[in-house]
Amino acid sequence: MKNIQRLLPALVVLVFSLVANAASYKETTLYNFRGQKDGNGPGAKLVADAGGNLYGTTLFGGGGCSGKGCGAIFELSPSGTGYTEKIIYGFKGTPDAESPTSILIDASGNLYGTSFSGGSNGDGTVWELSPSGSSWTETILHNFNGTDGGFAASLITDGTNFYGVAEEGGAAANGAVFELSPSSGGWTESVLYSFTGGKDGAEPDAVTIDSAGNLYGATFSQGDPSCTGLSGTGCGTIFSLQPSGGTWTLHLLFTFHGTHGPNGAEPFAGVVLDAAGNLYGGTRGGGISQNGVVFKLTPTAVGEWKETVLHRFTGGTDSSTPAGGLMFDAAGNLYGASDGSIASSPSNIFRLSPAASGGWIYAIVSAFPTFSDCGGPSYIDAAGNLYGVTELGSGGQGSIYELTP
Repeated sequence: MKNIQRLLPALVVLVFSLVANAASYKETTLYNFRGQKDGNGPGAKLVADAGGNLYGTTLFGGGGCSGKGCGAIFELSPSGTGYTEKIIYGFKGTPDAESPTSILIDASGNLYGTSFSGGSNGDGTVWELSPSGSSWTETILHNFNGTDGGFAASLITDGTNFYGVAEEGGAAANGAVFELSPSSGGWTESVLYSFTGGKDGAEPDAVTIDSAGNLYGATFSQGDPSCTGLSGTGCGTIFSLQPSGGTWTLHLLFTFHGTHGPNGAEPFAGVVLDAAGNLYGGTRGGGISQNGVVFKLTPTAVGEWKETVLHRFTGGTDSSTPAGGLMFDAAGNLYGASDGSIASSPSNIFRLSPAASGGWIYAIVSAFPTFSDCGGPSYIDAAGNLYGVTELGSGGQGSIYELTP
């Protein structure tokens, strides 16, 4: 099981990537969390409203329940001298949600997300926060019960329905992909697929959706039983779920076969799509000495999709173990974060840019002082500034950063 903490050097010339000098970005810390009522451990990707306010989650703190707190939703608003943070909702734990893990925003400014735990059954929730003047009203849209999922980790929308993954639960307790649809009585949840823990994988990370309504995602473990990953049997899979006549069919697009092989192992935080329908993601293991890779998958006429490794992390100055998801900018560059593993291999924000002559160029955009610290950028504004969160920050409770090119 992927736990909350996990969510939270020399030049090496590789076959598919080149390492470039660090790009010129200015890093600014917009806010350092202080723990307790202020929140602790920001984790989910940031979202923004039309006024430039940023919203996110903390796994702990918030003042909503005893001990370390049950997590919170915060707002970061630009002011004349910087940004002002406030907690707009502190979760209270069962029967309320606990430890929020994702966040979305709609055109009206309503916020939606999932939680690892809490809810009436203790297996997590899908929640909504609606603004009303200066306050916010919370509504639990769904309480997971284990059979229909548990440990809910992500949420997306097609504009009408919500889709997401539960890392645990489902019919075989290996995780599930779910849909939440509006109905006259509120919202109806349906399990689109329950993973068996066999060749189809286990512990789904996240899903994304294309213009035809197909879902794409990754499983962290299982798949090839002969592959031993960092967390046990199997090294994970990439899958699609395609709707047809009211049912959904799972298609295995790619299976990771070798922990020590060049193609990576244990994909983490799902995949992203480009305009041509190719998939991109990162793995926690495999590659060079278990340091992980960034990969691209291209559709083929039949069989597994073709994999291209864009960068293999060395565990040196380029860091290791990509964490969090990837994201594209308008120019087609990929951004992500690496966890690092030791003090000599700190975490960083990296960029992969397609080279005119083919291949991809890897560059460090910003290095962070401690390993296992930064999350990948999750929001790019109209000026090209990148925003994201760190797990620790200078105060050890997490922070929000801006990178300005």
